Amino acid sequence: MLKAIALSNCAALLLLAQYHAAEAADSAVTSPTTVTSAPTPLPDFESLRIRGIYLALPGPQDTIDPDFAGIRSSLASLGIGYIGYSNNTFFNNLLPGERKTFGQQVYNGQRPTFVTNNVMQLTYDLARHGIPDGQIVVGGIFIYDTWKPAGPNALSLATLSYYQTFLNKQVELKLGYLNNSIEFWGPFLAGNLASSIFGSSANIPVEAGINAYARTTPGINIKFNGPDGFYDKVGIQRASSPDGPFAEKTANPTGLSWSTPNSGVFLINEVGYRKEAAPGQLGEHRVDALAARVPPTASCREGEVAPRVGA
Repeated sequence: MLKAIALSNCAALLLLAQYHAAEAADSAVTSPTTVTSAPTPLPDFESLRIRGIYLALPGPQDTIDPDFAGIRSSLASLGIGYIGYSNNTFFNNLLPGERKTFGQQVYNGQRPTFVTNNVMQLTYDLARHGIPDGQIVVGGIFIYDTWKPAGPNALSLATLSYYQTFLNKQVELKLGYLNNSIEFWGPFLAGNLASSIFGSSANIPVEAGINAYARTTPGINIKFNGPDGFYDKVGIQRASSPDGPFAEKTANPTGLSWSTPNSGVFLINEVGYRKEAAPGQLGEHRVDALAARVPPTASCREGEVAPRVGA
């Protein structure tokens, strides 16, 4: 009798196990398998920043549109980056003084003066096509100034350049319509570009003929990177007009002309030492530069040779 009960219990357990096994099999067949997709990698925005310049322009995270509606990410997936900015200043002399000199305004703020510089640049990453660190940059600029000699008002090319490196980044090449005022180290007259009474011409090398966004010219820059942060950077460009920005933009309103009257050639050689900031290390940059304007004729003009600039 006890043996029969034990066999009966074993049979019941076997039936129960078979029932649960069948139920699990049915559940595996009817329930779809959940597939977890891998997270989409973030675009490499750093590789799309403008290369070859000494100025640290803000990255996407520091702009008013880090990735609005996913536009920046969509463009980055195609190898395209962008940066735009607007620099707006107002000058007015609050001290008692003449509002005109011989009937004319001769400096920013002599009368209330407003100026706006608006730049938009696109970059394209050529590394995806096998060109080491390769990049194309194209940009435009719109300038409006209530005192035209400091401007003048213009809608023109700001830059169109090609960049790449050689020999494991020991040599950097950049050519095209350049903005060497931020390619080479240049201190500003009377403080900085935003606060100087000389407006957009406040950069000392610009006074000597170096090109800038507002007055881009053809040129080529080659930088040789040595050990421990030492480097030598050489530039050859068409100089901007020695007669000032108004004469330059009047003769070259689109920024595409290869020459303007009295412009000549501008030569730059910069030898320096640079260490980027890192945890536990301060950034450091020391330079010694020599720049000279080669006039188009044998006659000399005032300011054709720029003084040596050290910082």
